[in-house]
Amino acid sequence: MNENKKLLIVNNIESIDELKWYYRPIVISGHKNVNNLIFQYSIDLQDRDIILINFDKGKCFIENQTMNEKFNQSVKTLLNNHLNGIYLIGRDGELKQSYTLDVNFSKIFSDIDKMYMRKQEIKNKIH
Repeated sequence: MNENKKLLIVNNIESIDELKWYYRPIVISGHKNVNNLIFQYSIDLQDRDIILINFDKGKCFIENQTMNEKFNQSVKTLLNNHLNGIYLIGRDGELKQSYTLDVNFSKIFSDIDKMYMRKQEIKNKIH
C-alpha cells in the first residue's frame, strides 16, 4: 500500500485529478453490481490502491456517496463521454485502458501489475 496515500474524504473531492498519484481509479459505467465487485475483490483493490468510481446516469458514486457536479464533470471529460465500460485510470491521471463490462477483473489486475509504477511498488515491498 502507498505510504503517501491521501486520506480520502469523499465529499470534499471536486475533481478526479485530486486522486492523482495517490490512487488508481477505475471508473465503472453501466454495471449494476459495483458493491459486489468491491466486496469480491477488496484485497486486490486495496493492494493496488484502486478506488472504484461508479458512473451511473451522469453521476459518480464513491463508496455509495454521490459526488458533486464538478467531480462528475471531471470524470465525463476524462472519459470523453464514453459509456458502458470499465476504465482504468493510472496514478498519473491518464486513461490507460478500457474494458467491456464482462471483463474478468483478474485481467485488469494483471494489466496493472505489468505497469512500471506497479512493478516498482512490488519491488519496494519485497525489500
